[in-house]
Parts: sequence; structure tokens; C-alpha cells
Amino acid sequence: LGVQITLFDAINVTNPVLLHRFTVEQDTDVWSSSDVEFDFKAFRYLPLGAEVGILIIPLRVVAYNQEDLDGNFDGFFAYDVSRAGISERLNVSHVASQDFYG
Repeated sequence: LGVQITLFDAINVTNPVLLHRFTVEQDTDVWSSSDVEFDFKAFRYLPLGAEVGILIIPLRVVAYNQEDLDGNFDGFFAYDVSRAGISERLNVSHVASQDFYG
């Protein structure tokens, strides 16, 4: 697996509780990575209220099926994050999927 977004309830810091986990890719022939894995300043969280916000992360998704290049992505994803769950809001691509490899 690649990138996962995980939300914890850490009111009790000695016993955090997993609330939600969102895996970016669902297919076995797809892999993802993000600069957030190495640089904690690479993401943005925009609060929309006390317990609701938008998470923006740089993301690269690579599909290993060379016959179909539609699964490739390089850009940013925005996710709605709340106690109710994590869901994709929108994405901004830097390159068309078919032009991913140049």
C-alpha cells in the first residue's frame, strides 16, 4: 500500500483512539507516495469549524498497468476530514495522466 490518511482522537494522549483510515489507492497494481511522508510542512489543514476541515496534500499515484495510463496522477488532493470520516473533495493535477512519463 501507499499513502494512508489516519485520524485519531487524541484527547487522552496516552491512549489515542483510531477514528478513521483512508487508503488512497484501492487497486493492487497502483502505488502512491507523498512529500508529506518526509516533510511535515508539505501539507495544509484548513479548519472549517471546530471539528471539520480540509486536508491538502501533494500526491503521486503510479499505475503499473502500462496498457492503461489513466491511473497515473501527480498533483494535490484535498480531503474533507471530520469525526464522521475522510472523503476526497477534489484534486489538482500537474500533468495529464497520459503524459505522466514524459
